[in-house]
Amino acid sequence: MPVKGVTFKRTTGQEAQFDLLATDCLHLMAEGGSRSSKTFGWVYALVVRALAKRSSHLAIRRYYKDCRQAVGMQTLPAVMRIAFPGVAYDINKTDWVVTFPNGSTLWLGGMDDGKRIDKCLGREYSTLFFNEASEMKYESITTFHSRLAERSGLRAKCLYDQNPSTKSHWTYKVFHLGQDPATKAERIRDWEKHYRCIQINPECNKGNLADGYLETTLMGLPERQRRRFLLGEYQDDVENALWKQSTIDYYRVQDEQAPRFVRLVVAVDPSVSNTKNSHECGIIAAGKGVDGNYYVLRDESIKAHASIWGKAVVDLYNELRADCVVGEVNQGGDLVEGNLRSIAGGANIHYQAVHATRGKHKRAEPVASLYERGMVHHVGSHRFLEDEMTGMSAGANM
Repeated sequence: MPVKGVTFKRTTGQEAQFDLLATDCLHLMAEGGSRSSKTFGWVYALVVRALAKRSSHLAIRRYYKDCRQAVGMQTLPAVMRIAFPGVAYDINKTDWVVTFPNGSTLWLGGMDDGKRIDKCLGREYSTLFFNEASEMKYESITTFHSRLAERSGLRAKCLYDQNPSTKSHWTYKVFHLGQDPATKAERIRDWEKHYRCIQINPECNKGNLADGYLETTLMGLPERQRRRFLLGEYQDDVENALWKQSTIDYYRVQDEQAPRFVRLVVAVDPSVSNTKNSHECGIIAAGKGVDGNYYVLRDESIKAHASIWGKAVVDLYNELRADCVVGEVNQGGDLVEGNLRSIAGGANIHYQAVHATRGKHKRAEPVASLYERGMVHHVGSHRFLEDEMTGMSAGANM
């Protein structure tokens, strides 16, 4: 539904999304690298459909809070401002329902909120939009398929977007192999008719990105991460991988779901040089909850001079009011503690040094076992950390 006088021009990626939308296909996936404007394209499509006929639509993420923030507070206002200026709409921020001039509604939901799920499942829709589908469980998504039953005059559509994960993920099996992850069937019935997938990468959205984002930020990533976040490729599953993305996803929680902590530390694995080939300085904040489980809170890892990574450690320690900083001193020895205390000035920092006597993979194996037992939870998403973890295999030479 074009708006008179509006000069908004879709990117090549968004044009591909609209070409897909025009087909008879039911399930439409837009996947690719980071900042490709895939979500903008699908939210724009939702608004076009909502303005075309009085109808109801649902945008949903794994976490309700993320849907409110990413779709309701960021993408939708941007879409309306850029593509539909002058078109009135109302957002009820109690129920997070968007109402358009013709009475159409766009509901925002999350799969972590039981009451919200019940409210969303109590309605029928013309469009379902699964934002960041790689974070969701397949069985959760199929639960919502039954609500795509509104008789509005619009052709029913299920829209999905994501940064591709690994080839063991359900999105790869469903959209690229036609396999049903629930029944292990060889083929989904009428798969060629009902499922379509397109790849949209940040190059398509270059005109809307900050200078250097493609050339410096994404091109500067390690190869495995660059292939995912720049090229939008599924990753091969690492043989004997210590961590699986599906396991990390299954036990992931949000801030409000984390318990009170009995101990909270900032761990630092320092880099002792600052050259093009230097390793990243690992900086992780994690806590032990009153429930006996462990929670990964922050990943502030950085490739930088000692003064910069040292400040990052001290700032994180102070921000979280951590109990101590744990430093791996095989690389750098007492320089780590000296660096941190110099940066902290007169402020007191409880510091504890640890000495690694075994290789990284040997030290990682018992931690990976805790993940498998459901005792470690990532609070929110730490995609660069998780990509590195899932690329690490048992017995690797590290």
